[in-house]
Amino acid sequence: MKVYPFLLAFASVLALSSCKDKLVGPPNTPTSDTIAYWTFDGNAQDVSGNGRNATITGNSRYIKDRFTTELGIVDSHTAIEFDGSGQMNVTNMPVLNDNDSYTISVWASFSPGGSLISQTYGFAADTLGWGADLAGSGQIESNTSVGANRWHLLTLAVAAHSSATLYIDSVQVAQKQYGSYSGDNSNQPLQILFNATGISNIDSTRLDDALMLHRCMTGNEVAVRFHEGGWYSHKDGTTTRITGWVKGSFQTPDDIEALWFAWHDTVYACGFNGSILRSIDGGANWVKQVSGTTNNLYRIRFLNFNMGYAGGNAGTLLWTQNAGINWNPVPGTLLTTNDNIRDLYCGGHSIIAVGGNSNSGFIITSTDDGKTWTKSVVTGIASFYGVAKITNVGFIAVGSQGQVYKTTDPSLQSWTPISVSGNPNFESICCSSGGFIWAGTFDGVIYGSSDGGITWPQRNSITTGQIRTLYTVSDQNVWAAGDNGVIVHSIDGGLTWQREDRSDFSGQWNNIELREPVQQGEKRMIGLAGQSGEYYYYLF
Repeated sequence: MKVYPFLLAFASVLALSSCKDKLVGPPNTPTSDTIAYWTFDGNAQDVSGNGRNATITGNSRYIKDRFTTELGIVDSHTAIEFDGSGQMNVTNMPVLNDNDSYTISVWASFSPGGSLISQTYGFAADTLGWGADLAGSGQIESNTSVGANRWHLLTLAVAAHSSATLYIDSVQVAQKQYGSYSGDNSNQPLQILFNATGISNIDSTRLDDALMLHRCMTGNEVAVRFHEGGWYSHKDGTTTRITGWVKGSFQTPDDIEALWFAWHDTVYACGFNGSILRSIDGGANWVKQVSGTTNNLYRIRFLNFNMGYAGGNAGTLLWTQNAGINWNPVPGTLLTTNDNIRDLYCGGHSIIAVGGNSNSGFIITSTDDGKTWTKSVVTGIASFYGVAKITNVGFIAVGSQGQVYKTTDPSLQSWTPISVSGNPNFESICCSSGGFIWAGTFDGVIYGSSDGGITWPQRNSITTGQIRTLYTVSDQNVWAAGDNGVIVHSIDGGLTWQREDRSDFSGQWNNIELREPVQQGEKRMIGLAGQSGEYYYYLF
């Protein structure tokens, strides 16, 4: 397979990054799979010890690195900046062919209008992409409109006799399967080129920490490289300094029923009319995905960075295996068009979907990443609305007319009903890491169980509207939201509650989720999804 020339085309997006002393493939100790590693600390030498030093041509200079310029963290490291046009050449690269797996991963930043191009291919200004001349049969690319002057990680991971995958930051954005190109040995120089085919509007281009491995990095490894060193997500350079409520927007008129932080900066949402949205900048901007359905979707969850599920009306259960690029129906779920999914759990290799209709409820389960399914519970009562994991115990599902089912069975096939006095109409549930269970009802009552769901004392929630969603930060710290714009928050285990309603929203809140920080000093974030594309988040 022809590996070179490589093409990079990008302008700026938002990202997270890695420290020079923490990158995959230690910078000063060559490993068996490190081809080269260029840190640009005052020169373009290969610090892996493999001797693949780069030659720089054109107008260039060494500048403060991305941690100093973008995060304000002063260190002694540098990056390289090309002014107008320039080129980086490495002439003693190894011969790679169809039998080789490899990865090249580079941090870069651009001035407005900038892009990077190769000898063969070009991209429009303000786009992100990366191409390799794959035996003359084309390139792998992503044309994603972005902002300016932000650092981003581009990674091309090639698996021998399998596929070539492109990642922008920690998100897989494109893939070419083996068979769309043919094998061809080549030992051409590695070339990272700027302004090579007549594009003259590049003010400056910056590179930092370029790594090449003789193996194919996985999506999780790319994500780890992206987040190492405490690089954080932001929208305008100030987001992580804010405390309290901030209004966002899903940029759609559709009701949004759920959101999910698949990674620190990567967020998914779903809602009416088959809407699935993805953000790769912590929720600042959203792109609508092709879901292939017009049915309303009520929950979206991810097993890992690449594999996720979305469920909704008429037995709809979709999955993606490439970080939301493609969504397809999950086969063999045993659901009918009368089965409406209302909640999902995904974790480890297990998936649980619950729902039903006005006359029956169901719980379907899989313990092998969705390959096979069991309809574990079918009731003739009413729908289930929530499912949650009880730490170190099992799982619990709740629904209308007092339905509570619990399992400690590792196969997830055996569930036991639990009787709750008064048969409350449960609509939402969550569990803290300490095992405390919270459940909300259609009439605004919040119940709390500290004994694994055996007993359910009421907790005053100071609202009479439906509690459609709950999230517990700890046993004492719990959030709840629902109809009429109601948001309530307790920091004492539900003894007292504080209203957190937003004055400009009186509609229906459908889902609360928590984003955990990935670096010291970064804030947690509560995100709320609501009607008509409303979105609020709370940093604390």
